[in-house]
Amino acid sequence: MITHELMGGKLHVYKRENSRYWQCSTFLNGKNRRVSTKEESLAHAKQFAEDWYLELRGKSRAGLLTNEKTFEQAADQFLKEYEVITEGQRSPKWVSGYRDRLPHQRRDDREVLCGSHQEHAGCFSDQCDAVESAKGEAEDRAALAGNL
Repeated sequence: MITHELMGGKLHVYKRENSRYWQCSTFLNGKNRRVSTKEESLAHAKQFAEDWYLELRGKSRAGLLTNEKTFEQAADQFLKEYEVITEGQRSPKWVSGYRDRLPHQRRDDREVLCGSHQEHAGCFSDQCDAVESAKGEAEDRAALAGNL
């Protein structure tokens, strides 16, 4: 495998045997990071790799470079996929129960309306009509908690 070092050995550009494109890699914040340059030209691949590396370093210094997915990202992906994979097997109410139990989906005592409502962000699209009852349920829960 042909390898070229850049940035004082901190960045590597290489070509895999079964690929026409150059790849680049670096070790940053305790993790190996790799990406295809999608370039066939070594000169263009080196320029891409340097830009990519400098962008990663900038994100690292700003604290924006994470090594793991957050719970919120995983939960959002689950919600996107769950309704599709259970289509026809679970009722919309069953599916919405999962949304209700995810903490990052509950904002301001369930005051989450669809995008057509200017004052709120986010959406439980199948529950948008039920927002008023959800608010009432939240008030009932708060009242019960106060009486216990």
